Amino acid sequence: RGLGDVYKRHENGGIFFVVKLVLILNSGITLEYAFGDCISYTADYSNENIRNRVANDLLIDNLKIRYARRNGVTVAATNVIVQNTFFEGCGTSSIHGTAPKSAIDFEPDEIRWFPEIGNVNVQMRYCRFINNIHDISSTFNNLYDYGKIAT
Repeated sequence: RGLGDVYKRHENGGIFFVVKLVLILNSGITLEYAFGDCISYTADYSNENIRNRVANDLLIDNLKIRYARRNGVTVAATNVIVQNTFFEGCGTSSIHGTAPKSAIDFEPDEIRWFPEIGNVNVQMRYCRFINNIHDISSTFNNLYDYGKIAT
């Protein structure tokens, strides 16, 4: 298989991959052409102490997030604010996007086993979405047997 095949189906390769820290991105910068997600902010699934799994306090303000192959922002955290942010071209076929192909993905993949890592107190305001495959997605929230508890 050539590198092109891997590129078309791989989801890793983000610009910021943060686990359980306070992250504030407020600078007017542009994040673009990530091989995976531009920003991935999730809980620490591997931590045995339940109280230490939760990711807290993410602020994304005044950014441009463009052409992420997978997602512009992936979030599984508490106290999240995404505001004044522009999302363009996330997951599009021109960059060989890979699922879920969203500007913002609320993705508590392990919520069945680790319910404490779900998204809590998430606010979005004044965001613009242009030409993304999906503007917002939520993993598992639409599955019949999941109980609608994901986000």
